[in-house]
Amino acid sequence: MPINHLLVDFDKTIFNSSQIKYEWANAMEDAGVPKDIFWRTYSLARYGEHGRPSYNPKLHVEFLKDFLSIPKEEAIARIDAVNKRARDFLYNDTINFLQRMMSLNVPMTLISHGEAQHQKDKVEGTCISDFFRRVHYSDKDRLEMIDDLQINPTDRIYWISHHLGDMVKIKEKYPFINPIVKRRNDIPMVHYRDTGFLNFENFSEMQDYLTIIHATSY
Repeated sequence: MPINHLLVDFDKTIFNSSQIKYEWANAMEDAGVPKDIFWRTYSLARYGEHGRPSYNPKLHVEFLKDFLSIPKEEAIARIDAVNKRARDFLYNDTINFLQRMMSLNVPMTLISHGEAQHQKDKVEGTCISDFFRRVHYSDKDRLEMIDDLQINPTDRIYWISHHLGDMVKIKEKYPFINPIVKRRNDIPMVHYRDTGFLNFENFSEMQDYLTIIHATSY
């Protein structure tokens, strides 16, 4: 049975969201905001009053406006300029992977987690939407968003993510979903071993595995 549906997380899976944060910090420093102020207010801007991760750097500017040496609109324009070159922050092997999956006609959904407009700005800046049948934006946690994805439990479904803990929860509740975890340096290897999940260091390795699985299943 070929792969019917491949779910792919965006941030920290195919997109280096840590690197782009430093570019926003640099942009705000050029606008008069010391970097220590940017990072000190980051968590407040990310979690806000509701305590849910929903960061948007344009909203962050509101917290920083008293430190700006330029009008707020110009500061937001500098954030926009960083987002428009979001393709620069894709991991190096991302495009090759997406091209391979498309050549195999594997249906893919991109999962972009966080504040919707901010996530759209980043995804549009990468110019990768055409690789996917659907781009799903949500600020729900991954377990909560399953129903919204409307996936068929009889299909062969894989989910690529760097969130090991979330994938454990999803597999427990939805055993028909097969996690593929992109390994992180800050998580001991033993944790990956103990889950029994497929886990890879990069997309080049995943690409080889999924090519074999899909191509030999007809």
